[in-house]
Amino acid sequence: MGQDHKTKIPVRKVASYKVTPMQLRKDKSTIIWRQFDAPEPENYCGSMDWDFDAVHVVRGEKARNKELWPHLDADTSPDALVAKLQGTIAPWRNLYIATNEPFYNFFDKLRSHYKVHLLDDHSYLWEIRVNGTMRQLF
Repeated sequence: MGQDHKTKIPVRKVASYKVTPMQLRKDKSTIIWRQFDAPEPENYCGSMDWDFDAVHVVRGEKARNKELWPHLDADTSPDALVAKLQGTIAPWRNLYIATNEPFYNFFDKLRSHYKVHLLDDHSYLWEIRVNGTMRQLF
């Protein structure tokens, strides 16, 4: 796909739910791979399927700024994501995508390979209804 920048992406594998996100906040790895043998005990959200893979895809303003991030738009395109994930994540797994991409349908191409979930799919977890109007909790 016209990529001349072949470098290894730093990955840190975390094999226990006991390692909290706060403990990982200073980690410089591009990918933090959390792989658990069993569901986290006493999880607070019984509605989610805990057998999933997740990726964080940074886009938004960065993808539009070709001067500072010349490869980001191409590297995070739907085609590039499918190519990168197919060797790592089995077909039809639940794939949660954390992103700042403003267009909900941007990841539709991945839906033909995975069960894609976005934050907006679970808005009921952080919104409350006040006088008939939905309000974000945070």
